[in-house]
Amino acid sequence: MPELPSMRETVLGVFLHDIGKFAQRAAWREGRFSPATENLIQNILPQAPDGRFTHWHALYTAEFFEWLEQEYISLPGGLNPSQIRKVAVHHHNPGGSDPLEWLCAEADRLSAGMERKPKDEEFEMVTRGQGDYIRTALLSPFARVHIYKDRPPTRSEIPLAPLLPGKDVFPREVVETKEYPERYRQLWAKFLDEFRNIASGPNEELFEEALLSLSGRYQHAVPSSTKDQPDISLHDHAHAAAAVAAALYRWHEEDGSLDNAARIRDRQIPKFRFLAGDLSGIQSTLFQLAHQGVRGVNRILRARSFYMTLILEAAAMDARSAFGLPAFSLLQCAGGRFLILVPNLNSTESTVDALRRRIEPWIYRRWKGQLALNLALSSPFSADQLIRGHYPGLLRLLSACVENEKLRPFRTTLLHGAVHSYADYQEGWVCQACGVRPGSNRESTDAEEPLYRCDPCHQEYELGRILPEAVCIRWEGEPGDLSLEFWQDLVLHVDVERPRRLSASRSGWELWRPEQKDRLVPELPLRFVANYVPRITEADLAKAAYRSLSEQAGTCRPGDLKLFEQIATDDIVEHNGELRGVRRLAVLKADVDSLGMIFQRGLGPDISLSRTAALSRMMDFFFSACLPWLIAREFPSTYTVYAGGDDLLLIGPWRQTLHLALRLRSEFGRWVGNNPNITLSAGLELIKDNSPLNRAAEAAEMRLERSKARKNRAGNSLKDGVCAIDAAPQSWQEFEAQLERAEQLRLYLEQGRVSQALVFRLLGLDEERLEVELAAASRSSIPFPTVDLQKATWRARWGYQLVRNLLLDNAPRDERAKREEVASFLNGLLGLTADLRRTPEPAPPARTAVTVALFSYRTMTEEER
Repeated sequence: MPELPSMRETVLGVFLHDIGKFAQRAAWREGRFSPATENLIQNILPQAPDGRFTHWHALYTAEFFEWLEQEYISLPGGLNPSQIRKVAVHHHNPGGSDPLEWLCAEADRLSAGMERKPKDEEFEMVTRGQGDYIRTALLSPFARVHIYKDRPPTRSEIPLAPLLPGKDVFPREVVETKEYPERYRQLWAKFLDEFRNIASGPNEELFEEALLSLSGRYQHAVPSSTKDQPDISLHDHAHAAAAVAAALYRWHEEDGSLDNAARIRDRQIPKFRFLAGDLSGIQSTLFQLAHQGVRGVNRILRARSFYMTLILEAAAMDARSAFGLPAFSLLQCAGGRFLILVPNLNSTESTVDALRRRIEPWIYRRWKGQLALNLALSSPFSADQLIRGHYPGLLRLLSACVENEKLRPFRTTLLHGAVHSYADYQEGWVCQACGVRPGSNRESTDAEEPLYRCDPCHQEYELGRILPEAVCIRWEGEPGDLSLEFWQDLVLHVDVERPRRLSASRSGWELWRPEQKDRLVPELPLRFVANYVPRITEADLAKAAYRSLSEQAGTCRPGDLKLFEQIATDDIVEHNGELRGVRRLAVLKADVDSLGMIFQRGLGPDISLSRTAALSRMMDFFFSACLPWLIAREFPSTYTVYAGGDDLLLIGPWRQTLHLALRLRSEFGRWVGNNPNITLSAGLELIKDNSPLNRAAEAAEMRLERSKARKNRAGNSLKDGVCAIDAAPQSWQEFEAQLERAEQLRLYLEQGRVSQALVFRLLGLDEERLEVELAAASRSSIPFPTVDLQKATWRARWGYQLVRNLLLDNAPRDERAKREEVASFLNGLLGLTADLRRTPEPAPPARTAVTVALFSYRTMTEEER
C-alpha cells in the first residue's frame, strides 16, 4: 500500500480542497488546463446521469497544485504538495486507492452540517447561465439570525473585496455584482502573490497560520456554494472542514483505521470533543490599580489588556501542541474564550488535566487567584451531532460545561499558605501600581522617592512601553531582548522591527498598521488588534488648556502617548478668550446583546460548524479592526483598553465619547445588516481624570446591565439601549435626540437667550416631575401612593419661572417670536405644550440634555486652569 499523507498534509489538502472554486470564478488561465491536469478529468470529476462531467472546480484545484510545481514553489517543513493534492482533488469522487480521500469528503460534508451538496455551481450553470454563479454575492452570516418572533431578519450581502479595515467590506441590502468577474481576477492574482510569500516561511506551523490569515482576507466573501449555502464563505467552510479533518485523522490514527474507508465514514462513533478555554476575572484584574495618578498607568492598562489576549493565545497553542493539532483546529479565540475541536482519544482527559497542571500554577503565582483560565472539555460526540438539528444541543452542553468549570478554578493546583507572606514585604514597600503585591522592582525617578513595582506590574509597564512600536509578536522557546516568559518553554517576543530570524518561532503574527502600504514580515499571518492609543501632537501642546496640567504632563513631547489628564482636557475649547467645558473622562463599556442565544438558537435548523465560525469571525472583526479604524479617524483622543470578540472598553474625553457611542451603534448596525435581532447595549460613566478607574469601570458595567434590563411598558425585554449620565437607560434613538437637544440648549446659553440659573431650575423641577409621574403610574398597584403636594405644583412653578426669566409679555414684537421659540424648546424638555399642558407621551428625563449643555458651556476658573 502506498505511503499515506501525514496529518498536516491531509489537513492542508482538506483546507485547500475548494481552492479551485476561487480560481474558476477568476477564469484563471482562461479555463485551459495543463496536460497533467487534463489527464485527471476522469479520475477526479464525478459524472451526471447523462454522462456529463460536473464539479469542475476540483480540476482547478488540481491545476493550483500544478502551478506550484511549475513555479518551483516548495512548501516549508518537508510538506509534500503531491500528497496534499491527492487528498484535495478527490473530495467529490472519493473511492480510489487512498482511504484519506474519504476523510476529506467526510470533513467537507460535516463542515457544511449536511449530508451532501447536490446543487453546486456546475449544476447551476445548466439552469442559470454559465456566468450567473460568478455574479452571486455572499449572504452575510448575520442575515439568518432570528431570535425574536416579531423581528424578522433583514437580508444583507457582503461585497467582494479584501477583508481589511477601511475597504468596502460592510454588508448592504443588495450588492452590485456586475464587476465581479474582474474583481475575482484581481483578488486571485493577489492571493497567488501572497501565497508565494508565505510558502517561503521557515516551518509548517507558521505556514498554516499564515495560510489561514491569507484565506480569511481573500476568501471571506467568496460563496462556498451559490445555491445550497450562499451564506457560507469558502474560508469558513474550509476552516471548519480542516478542523474536522485534523480531529478525524488523530482519532483514526490511534484507532489504527486510517486505511479503513468504511470506519472513516461511520458517523455513529463518538470521535470528537470540544475543548473550551474561558478567562475569568478579566475586569477586576485589569483595573487593579492603587490610584489613577500612578506613573505609567496608561502603559500598564494597555499591556494588561494585551496580556489577557496573550494568555488565551498561549493556552490554545499549548493545547493544540498537546493534541498534535494544526492551527486550523482553533475555531475561535476572542472575547476571553477559545474553542478547539479535539479528537476523543483514550488520553484526551489526561491531556487536558496535564494542561491544567502546567497553566494554573503559573497564573496563580502571577495573579494570586484573581485571574483564572478554566478549561472545559465537552462530552464525546459523533459526526452525526455535527449535522444540522443536533448541533444546537451540542453547543448548549458545551456552555454548561464551561459554566461548571468556572465554579472550580485552580482545582488541580494545591494552594498552600497565605497569598502573600510577611517576608514578601520585608523591605516595607507595596507595589505603587496595583497596591497589592510586594514592590520588588525599584525605579529611580526625578522625584525624591523612588518608585516600586511588583514583578507583574513592572513587566506590564515595560510591555506597554514597547507595544505602540511593535511590528510583530512571536512565540519561541528561548528568551530574548524583548521577551516575556509564560509557562514551561513558551516565551513571547515583541519585535519593533523585522526579526532577524523566524526559524525558531513556533507561532506569531504581524500587527496590521493602516499607515503602512507594504508588509514588513510577509511570511507571517496578519493580525488585527484593537491597539489604538492617542498620541500628543504639536497642536495639542499649543492648546491653552494643556498649560495648567501636571508636571508629568509638561514633560510630554509630540509622539508620546497621551496621559489620561490630557485626554480629559481634549474636550476643552477656546471661545472668545475663555476656556469652555469641563475636564472629564468617559468610560464606555458595550457588548452585543443575547450573544449566547444568537449562537445557540439564532441560526435555527441551518446551524453548522461553518456558520458559527463565520458569525464569530465577523463579530470579532468589527470590534478588533473596524472599530479601531473608526476611532483613529473620527475620535483620535480615545484610549482603547480592549475591544474584540463581542465587547469593548474605551476611555475618552467625555463629550467625544458620547458621540462615539452613537457612531458605534450606527456602525455596528451597518455591520450586521441592520438585523433587529442583533443589537448592542452600552453603559457610559463620567469621571474626573484622577478618579479610580476600577470604580469607574464597575460603574460603567452597572450602567451596561441597566441598558440590557431595559423593558417596554408591557414588561417585555428591549435591550439595545444606552445608560449614560441619567440613571435610567434610554433607547439609542432617544439618546441621539437628547444630544441634539443638548447642543441646541448650549447654543441658547452661548447666545444669552437663556441663563444657567433657569436651566438649573428646570433640572430641579424635572426631578420633581418624574417623581410625580412615577407616583401616578403606580396607582394600579398602590391605591393611595404618597405624593409630595409641593412637588405636584411643579408645572405652576415652572410657568412662573418662564414668565420671570423670558419676559414673554413685555418683549418687543420682533423679539417675542425668538423668546417663544426658547420657551417652546424648554417646555418640550419637560413634556409640556405651549400652554403648559402635558404632552400625550411623557417626556424622558431632561438630565442628559441639560448636563451635556451645562458641562459644554461652563467656563473654566483660574483654579481649574
